[in-house]
Amino acid sequence: MWDLSLFSEAERSKKFERKKEQEESIKELFEKFHLKRIPAEIRVRATQIGVPPVVIAARILSSDFTANRARFYVKEKIIAEKEISFTILENERLYIRGTVQWCRRDNIYSCVRSKDPFPFRIEVKFDFESLIEKENIRQYSDRFYKRFVMAGPPHPRSGKLI
Repeated sequence: MWDLSLFSEAERSKKFERKKEQEESIKELFEKFHLKRIPAEIRVRATQIGVPPVVIAARILSSDFTANRARFYVKEKIIAEKEISFTILENERLYIRGTVQWCRRDNIYSCVRSKDPFPFRIEVKFDFESLIEKENIRQYSDRFYKRFVMAGPPHPRSGKLI
């Protein structure tokens, strides 16, 4: 097997300490990582002139929003390649246009149960009209991540994030 006499006691101790520090930093990161379900509305553009868009209730997990795309849980099936717009209904309201990349029925045996199910999962790729809009969404994405994913634990009395 291994000949431990090749390593000094000090070297073995340093390796052990480094491994312990790495494990502690990973544990600390997981303690800070949080998921939150956030309400949203999706408006599916009508294909005929004069017909109002269809509004569908949706939810987004805090970890499913990036600067270029978002994934939602929705109540109704939305066909891929449909042009939509959505609004995230939390704190800073955000309105973005995008295109549905795919829509799938979510796992019906999901561990998250709800009286009000959202059985479909969609991915939306954002459609930017300008570089300024793209930069604004990137900044919003950064704030969103810091607030909902890497936020501190809820305050014990108020329940608000620290």
